[in-house]
Amino acid sequence: MAETEDRILDAALKVFASEGYAGATTRKIAQEANVSEMTLFRKFQSKENLLKEVLQKNTETFFKPDSFFPLDKDFGP
Repeated sequence: MAETEDRILDAALKVFASEGYAGATTRKIAQEANVSEMTLFRKFQSKENLLKEVLQKNTETFFKPDSFFPLDKDFGP
């Protein structure tokens, strides 16, 4: 993926995490990524598509159990 797209996705993750989907604006995301809002729309077409790409890029991190808590202990009976 191109460097610009990665910057936008990283910025989107940060803004979505701090503002929520409804509070996040494409303007805030573009500013955080240091790109124009037009560039953001050229690459992703919509805020919804951007969220989908953020989720797809980070799925393994979001759903990997040991990223939330260590599994190195035996919790069995």
